[in-house]
Order: sequence, then structure tokens, then C-alpha cells
Amino acid sequence: MLSTDVESVSAALTTRTVSAGGDVIAAQHTAEIAEYSRDALAKAIYDRLFASIVKRINSQIQVDQRMTDCVIGVLDIYGFEGK
Repeated sequence: MLSTDVESVSAALTTRTVSAGGDVIAAQHTAEIAEYSRDALAKAIYDRLFASIVKRINSQIQVDQRMTDCVIGVLDIYGFEGK
């Protein structure tokens, strides 16, 4: 779905690369930072997917702006899940 390989995503979520004075240093993230990165990626994917779906629906339904009783509602319960 992301058009990328698993190794690239894994590396991006678990390591950081710093360039200083011409040297390139790769360092491992802590488990906490890797989890935060994973969650941030998932949220970004969800946000873009949801926005894309809403945009696609809106482009397909062309409602006369004078029709105030014609509404399609979409409930986004993102963030409502428990741990």
C-alpha cells in the first residue's frame, strides 16, 4: 500500500541518521521512540486515507447548495479506541 519495502520502513522507524562534519552516524532508537514513530506513521496514514475518502465522496455527490435538508454525515471516531 505504501509502495515501499518492509526493510526501508523498519529502518526508518527504528533508527535515525545524523550527519555531522561530513560524518554520517546511524543510531538505534529506543523502544519508546520506535513505538512513537510507528504510531505517528499509522496516524498519518489514517489521516490521509480518511481525507482521501471524504474528498472522493464529496466529488461524486454534487448537491445543490440551496438544499439544506440533504446531508450525508461521516463520523470519524479516530482516537476513541481504548488501550
